[in-house]
Amino acid sequence: MLYRCKFTTAEAKMIYKQCYIPALVYPLPATAMDPIKIQETQDPVTALFLSKMGYSRLFPWSVVFAPAAIGGLSFRHIGYEQDVQKIISILKHSRAKTHHWPVLQCLLETYQLYGGIRDPILEDTGPLPWCPDGWVTSLQQFLFQTKGQIILQTMWQPPARRIGDRHIMDDARSLKLSQTEYIDTNNVRIFLRVNTLAEITDHNGQRILATYYMQQTGDTPNPNPSGSTLNWPTQPCPGKQAWRTWRSMLSQLYLNNRGLDLRQPLRPWYSDHIDTEWNWNWKVCPTTLRLYQQTSTHWKSYAPTQPTRTSISYDMPDTQGSLLPNKAVPVTAAIMCLNNVLIQLPLPDIRTTQRPTVIKPKYLITKLTTTPHKWECPLWHMIQHQQEPWTLAKDLTRGIPVLLSTDAAMNAAKQSCFTWTIYSTTKLWQGSGAVPGHYEDAHSTRLEAYGILTMLRFLLNYVNHFPLVWNWAHPLQLFCNNNGILQWIQPTTTKPPPKITILDDYDIVAEIKQTIQELHLLKIELHHIKGHQDDKTATQDLSLPATLNIECDSRANRELPILQEHSIYAPHPKFPSAYPYLQIQNQIIVRELHKMLRHAATSPDYREYLEQKHEWMQVDSFEVNWNAIKLATKHVKPTD
Repeated sequence: MLYRCKFTTAEAKMIYKQCYIPALVYPLPATAMDPIKIQETQDPVTALFLSKMGYSRLFPWSVVFAPAAIGGLSFRHIGYEQDVQKIISILKHSRAKTHHWPVLQCLLETYQLYGGIRDPILEDTGPLPWCPDGWVTSLQQFLFQTKGQIILQTMWQPPARRIGDRHIMDDARSLKLSQTEYIDTNNVRIFLRVNTLAEITDHNGQRILATYYMQQTGDTPNPNPSGSTLNWPTQPCPGKQAWRTWRSMLSQLYLNNRGLDLRQPLRPWYSDHIDTEWNWNWKVCPTTLRLYQQTSTHWKSYAPTQPTRTSISYDMPDTQGSLLPNKAVPVTAAIMCLNNVLIQLPLPDIRTTQRPTVIKPKYLITKLTTTPHKWECPLWHMIQHQQEPWTLAKDLTRGIPVLLSTDAAMNAAKQSCFTWTIYSTTKLWQGSGAVPGHYEDAHSTRLEAYGILTMLRFLLNYVNHFPLVWNWAHPLQLFCNNNGILQWIQPTTTKPPPKITILDDYDIVAEIKQTIQELHLLKIELHHIKGHQDDKTATQDLSLPATLNIECDSRANRELPILQEHSIYAPHPKFPSAYPYLQIQNQIIVRELHKMLRHAATSPDYREYLEQKHEWMQVDSFEVNWNAIKLATKHVKPTD
């Protein structure tokens, strides 16, 4: 059709955007093809569309796929679009908790286990040569290329079990091995069902156990009595070459020249992770030196017979069905001969995880004005009570109407702040805070949303300190002059579709909705008020909510010079209700997710093209005022 029919430029663009791209993109989230090969199949069609739109078929591809905001044509690179759609799918299904998310989560955790690295695979996106090509590998490579990350709230990852513990495959990446050697090494690790160095060493952390070093016979898993409780992939016993590679890798990374001794011995166990997903069949009580062996149904108990300075010997078990002491520590027992067990001294220590001591506020006013969560700190810049702190609680229990009002201000540099007020018969509380995040994300809706969120979070903290029965006769009335944010945070009776979760500013909207749900003991009504935007009503005729809005607007403009230094330089907070987050070049993306991903994928080639064409230095392409070009192109209408 494109060859035979004559189309205007506008018609060709419409066909490309509304017919060609949707049909081609629809199946991409489920595919795992090579991005370069995908695009190569589309190059002839792309060239045809270029000619129909008035461009040369030989137009540089880097310019064709570059975003319009930096001078490109914004054509879709279908190879990159495959992984853009994968990322969007993960965000949608995880945030909306659809029935697809458990399947995706299982896939990601299985890949994490297969990869064997410490950090989540969607955050540590470096190359894993031993992992097979597939859906996750393609996604991980795209994230690495775009310097992107997907930050999940909960993601399984193998824990470090001892102080100084090492994740074997993380360390293996530092070696210059071939892909075959990496695959052989990982196959042995999967056969042994281990992730860290502590899992293959003795209980003293001094040497690697021979059962994890020498080749095993048969296809059975590791014969050592203790082992992982995870569901591992089925892996037959690798061949001799794989075991040679495994031993060579261990020698290069951990062993000294004297057999299986470690160059850097491991230190005490972490109490939180000593038994995590690991089954110890031998444990010993440090005080009584009694040895315990786990069977399928109970623990056998051995009394020490021949303790020496370096070891303890045990004979026949003297009791059956013993209770394991809480202080028992794991040991790697050696069965010397029939009915004779030996363990080496000294016994390992267990280090209790030291958690930071949280000093709780002593006075009520400090408790009410101190945020319970770290991510809220930039928002709670200043909170002041205008009456006695408990006056609000009294008014809520008596059913006195309470008004909530907020407004925000922003300067030309897009530095912004917000203020809020809680009012009953008089002003009770007021607060202010700086709006965090990148300046390109600052706009009126998000600014107003921060004011609403902070006011509601303060109210939630307040009512948690006053466990009273609240009066529903007069619900709290929240007034805001931005009707868009009020419509978005209105409670709904039906579950919203997953596509809602990738809209602009979903993160802060989700947190506001969650906070309103947590304030279920209070009934909150949302109202739009023009306030300072009303230029038709005389000042003396303004309603009380409008007056409060004007007062908030005035305070925001007064405090902006003070708070502007705290704005735009602080990163976007990671709201608990909006995980997972997309992060590109250490910046949380909260708006235009599709565009930001495509920009990150295509702009490097475009900048390289500009540097070669104009003989620029690498830094020159970043000094161009792209924002001015973006604004100028919006006012240019190409001729047909």
